[in-house]
Amino acid sequence: MTYKFKRESEEGLIVVIVEIDYKFELKMILDTGATNTTIDSNALYLLGYDLKDSAGDVEIETANGIITTKISYSSI
Repeated sequence: MTYKFKRESEEGLIVVIVEIDYKFELKMILDTGATNTTIDSNALYLLGYDLKDSAGDVEIETANGIITTKISYSSI
């Protein structure tokens, strides 16, 4: 698979357009070393996802340390 992109910042971040549910587009930063994909809970809420029905918690290692966050799969 190939995907054309351009660097959109002086820091060299790779920004891609991601389509969610075939109707919403978000600009996201591609982290080539990440083992998980995360989307901000505020963005999910605005896209119509029900955040109170969590599938559980998960610990994620970030550049600033380990954080605990919710896993959510359900939508309205």
